Amino acid sequence: MGIRWKDYLVPAATLVILGTVGILAYANPQWLRADPTSRGLLSSVLGNPLICLFLVIGAGMLFGRINFFGVSFGNSGVIFSALLAGALGYKVPEGIGSLGLVLFVYCVGLTAGPTFFRNLARQGTRLTQIVLVIMASATITGILGARLLGIPGDFAAGVYAGAMTSTPALAAALETAGHSGNVSIGYGVAYVYGVAGVVLFVQVLPRLLGVNLDAACRSLAAGRGKGSSIERVVVEVTNPNLFGKKIGETAFLADQRAQISRVARGERMVPVSPDTVFEEGMHVLVVTESDRLPAVAEFLGRISDRKFLLDVENERMKIVVTSTEMTGKTLRELNLRHRFGVTVTRLERNLIALVPSADTVIHYGDLLHAVGEPEKLKAFARFAGHRTRALDETDIISLAVGIALGLFLGMIPV
Repeated sequence: MGIRWKDYLVPAATLVILGTVGILAYANPQWLRADPTSRGLLSSVLGNPLICLFLVIGAGMLFGRINFFGVSFGNSGVIFSALLAGALGYKVPEGIGSLGLVLFVYCVGLTAGPTFFRNLARQGTRLTQIVLVIMASATITGILGARLLGIPGDFAAGVYAGAMTSTPALAAALETAGHSGNVSIGYGVAYVYGVAGVVLFVQVLPRLLGVNLDAACRSLAAGRGKGSSIERVVVEVTNPNLFGKKIGETAFLADQRAQISRVARGERMVPVSPDTVFEEGMHVLVVTESDRLPAVAEFLGRISDRKFLLDVENERMKIVVTSTEMTGKTLRELNLRHRFGVTVTRLERNLIALVPSADTVIHYGDLLHAVGEPEKLKAFARFAGHRTRALDETDIISLAVGIALGLFLGMIPV
């Protein structure tokens, strides 16, 4: 296997930049420090709060991409460049911390929102217990440690927020302590160990418990269909137990996450309708995962090598879900074949393609491969809110109103 230069581009660039900075700093120790009395070009450039802000972000992201023995800090690398910049005396624009916190928390809410209430309903008691145990143990440890070591309350609050890597907790501590500098100092010191501790914990804990992460990931991927390709094959129906039954009412196919999207009519394959039934010798187009194909084919009959004409251009459409009428519901609840006469043959989510079952929950932004008559596909696309640009655009009105409402709720004393 040859060396892929892209794998070493970021570490090499980082080493070059850090080496250059180190040499210049060694030649002139004051070169890196923010000196308000200096009028030199370098001091003016680095002393600009906006330039400093984006340099800190860029340097931190670059550092976060470096892989240390299989572990990288990712976006959390920014904290290290920010600590270095702060130690050298540089500052960012006033208020940028509050703005960043608001955007961060708002985006977390948008990401977790679609599944938050559903997961809370399913596992609410268990998740609540875990959260309470973690928060209680951290709080008790923080209080006892502060009293035993004589640490001021505002500093201890910052340490607590940093150790928990909780930015919202930092904001609450700053608000309570009147924006005391000790809070930020405690947060910065503890955050480094909090991030490193979490990274090491998730790496070491499985080994202590005797869990093979690679094997567990492979098993999970197999259960979700990831890692097996999606196949489309023509199958001849020879199972007499199926004759006369509706295609959409076959429990075995649903359990195997197999979809029959088309049936043969003469020399053509046409989309399945809600009333289509199995017939002896019928040829159907089956879409399923490769590891499930043998069982599905054996259940229906046998794989056929007969060729049929497919109108793929007009009878198949990729649809992006943006409608709130679909998100959060299962395909069984939506009953698309009976309502629109279309069949969802596959679903793409987070770059993973899978064959959905009747119990698959539709999320915002899912890409559905639907098969049906052209007019029925258009009607389904309108129902699903198919707008590919909606995923790439920000609704400024909802963003502004949502943030304003969140800030208003945050002002209410509890």
